[in-house]
Amino acid sequence: MNTELNKYELKAVQFLADTKTTLRVEYIVTDKHFVDDTAERDVYKITLTNPRGEHSFRFGDSLRNTQRRVFAVNMGLTGRDYETARKLGFKPNKKGVVNQVELDAARKRTPGAYDVLANLYMPVAYTFDEFCQDTGYINSPLSEYKQVLKIYTDGQMLNRALTQMFTEEQLLQLLEIN
Repeated sequence: MNTELNKYELKAVQFLADTKTTLRVEYIVTDKHFVDDTAERDVYKITLTNPRGEHSFRFGDSLRNTQRRVFAVNMGLTGRDYETARKLGFKPNKKGVVNQVELDAARKRTPGAYDVLANLYMPVAYTFDEFCQDTGYINSPLSEYKQVLKIYTDGQMLNRALTQMFTEEQLLQLLEIN
């Protein structure tokens, strides 16, 4: 893990501590999560709890994190794959062997505080049209309309929960995490 990410992760962990919020991460499935997903990713149930409330939602991890985990799980089954290991950020030796500690960490990795918190908040007054424009869904086929609308309404529900769980000042801190 690079030091820049550590700095951001520490900032996110500090936000959780300052707001007396716990973050629970539970693996659900590896599947397509977003409307435009072409590959499967790890999907988790995230639960945030603090003295002001609790809210759970689904979270799709990055494709790279999912690929790293799957590679680490399958490493013993598929043998050595030096190029794939390097592309996924592992440090294999010249024989293509990845350090067991590195593989174990990738197998067990779940989204951290920064992964989750940096992707949470959008303005509550955000309209569906603005959402589609900003996220690239404006050009989505009409057949995907219901899925895109669900993503938007889920985001709005999350935002309402966040505004109940955190003060306006805390929400501004949340925006500054990334």
